[in-house]
Amino acid sequence: MPTAEDHLALTRHNLQVLRHLSTDKQYSDWVVIVAAYAALHVLEALIFLKDDKRIRDKHCSDHGAREDVFKNIYPTIWKKYRPLFSASKVARYLKIEGEQGQTFRGYYSDDFVCDKLFKKYFHGVISQVKTILNGSDVLSDIEVEFEKCKSSLEKTYR
Repeated sequence: MPTAEDHLALTRHNLQVLRHLSTDKQYSDWVVIVAAYAALHVLEALIFLKDDKRIRDKHCSDHGAREDVFKNIYPTIWKKYRPLFSASKVARYLKIEGEQGQTFRGYYSDDFVCDKLFKKYFHGVISQVKTILNGSDVLSDIEVEFEKCKSSLEKTYR
């Protein structure tokens, strides 16, 4: 079973990949997918780091189980993670609320990807996890990598 550090290592790796993808607008769909997976691994790390007794299955076996944990135990995080996860589903399946689209960029503008999905929601997940961990510096390298990605996105998407 992966540990908290394993999940944080995957987060760092995903952010490094995201930084490379963020240099070209044509990959905005992959920017969102990778950001959602990076956020997911931060959340998985939180489960291990917090060791909350209300969570029986430390490694959520499916999306539904994970949704239940975050909706019920960490609702402030869920509010930040959910839009990012939903957008990643649109990027993967080109479908939103039953409507089929032709391109990811037909659903989400570049500004929305950069300002809302990445800066607001993804950063919101990191901030909320840090708050729950009482300001622990366990996410400090994640925050540094986030800032590098943000800078790259802003250069490309402006």
